[in-house]
Amino acid sequence: MLSFHEIAEQTRNALQLLIDRMGLDLAVGPLKETDYRLLSSGMYGELNWEWGISQYTGKANSIDLCFKILSEQEGYPAGIALCAFRLDTQTFEIYMIENFVRDDEGHPLYKRMALFTFMGAYIFTDAIKGEQVVISEPDPELRWYYEKFGFENDADCAYRMTCTLDKLRDNITNPERWS
Repeated sequence: MLSFHEIAEQTRNALQLLIDRMGLDLAVGPLKETDYRLLSSGMYGELNWEWGISQYTGKANSIDLCFKILSEQEGYPAGIALCAFRLDTQTFEIYMIENFVRDDEGHPLYKRMALFTFMGAYIFTDAIKGEQVVISEPDPELRWYYEKFGFENDADCAYRMTCTLDKLRDNITNPERWS
């Protein structure tokens, strides 16, 4: 039986295969110490990565599943998702998603960072037979977009959106729903 860390690596590999089949010049990988330092410097991206990293990583009841998407030509992180799988609730939680090239319409990651994050969430959660995917504190301006993938406001918690695994699968495999 694979460990959670091995499943996380297999998830990144599967996501890389999907990206390669799409013919995109992108690479998927885990966050490294240099990435954490860059993000914590406060000079990269619009989100408060220093707070997010300290708040969400290294928890005893979760497995960190941070990943980055690199533009192979430039070699810098083009997008990063900070995620974890909560062992106590069997839930994949997405805490932060940021596409650092969102204004470059010619970039292969343009308007795809959430899609790749949701694909990774589905692959991992399905592999360990988890129950749902949660977006914590979604940007109010993006809630409509997340709804296209099947996410709904959590009836028990106003600052979360949830999606069952079946609904997420149906939506990420049907581009007409989210494009």
